[in-house]
Amino acid sequence: MHARCRSMDTALFFPCEGEGQGARIRRERAAKHVCEPCPVRTECRNHALITG
Repeated sequence: MHARCRSMDTALFFPCEGEGQGARIRRERAAKHVCEPCPVRTECRNHALITG
């Protein structure tokens, strides 16, 4: 409920087929910009590590 990405398109967090290196770097920077100040970042990271 408190995640900053809750209403965002999940494509920001996953690579697209044929994504070039520059596009990947920009996408990852944008995702990190969203995640860094997120109040549930630790819980999200733990969930991602558990579920793959």
